[in-house]
Amino acid sequence: MTATSARTRANGGLVGPAPFLRIAWLRQREGLAPKHRVLLSYVAAIDAAAGVGSSQAYDWIQDPEVEGPGRTIPNEGIGVLPTAFVLTHLNTFDDALDLQRQLRTAAPPAGFDLVELVVYREIDCKPGHSPAMGNFSPEVHFGAYNMMKPEDEFGIASWYIDRRYPRFRSGEGSLRVRRFVSACGGAAKFAVFYEFADRKARHAQFSPTDHEGEAQDPVIERTVHSLLSPTIGSAITG
Repeated sequence: MTATSARTRANGGLVGPAPFLRIAWLRQREGLAPKHRVLLSYVAAIDAAAGVGSSQAYDWIQDPEVEGPGRTIPNEGIGVLPTAFVLTHLNTFDDALDLQRQLRTAAPPAGFDLVELVVYREIDCKPGHSPAMGNFSPEVHFGAYNMMKPEDEFGIASWYIDRRYPRFRSGEGSLRVRRFVSACGGAAKFAVFYEFADRKARHAQFSPTDHEGEAQDPVIERTVHSLLSPTIGSAITG
């Protein structure tokens, strides 16, 4: 959970803390009391592995103020919802594979079952209203999705640039937004990852009333989400 400054592209554009992001969605088994302690130990084990930038555990939150995924990817193979997730920054895809071997393939922490594991490659990163606070932020909102037609992939990319990014940046407490493509695992090709300073800032961006105009855009109606979308989290700290 080390804080580092954001990298920059050769043309000066902002990129995230590392090119690859690994997300492990986990479900706590019944009767496990010290949930946070176990997850923090798991994060420490990941961070001790070679090639890992840093990791952060989050409580998985079901927020009644945020709408569900709507149209979902069929036959995704996700049988249960998670109770937590762990984010890990990696510099190369080889590092992601090495981490899997060091963790004995995809072993979850004691008392947890693995719901889903995906490694993503960053394709875009934009700043928010305020500077991001290191590698990970207190509140996050993650979405994973496919588009119904290949041409819609161009349309959704333009929508983010023209509509979503400007609105995100205007909101107080917004820190950083990143877009990804799946490098390994998962049924969704694309992902978007929003970071916020606090829960109030996250609610302001995704409440049904504030989000209504964006949801009515035709290209949004051709978006097919993962069952794990949205993944909403609050950082677990020691």
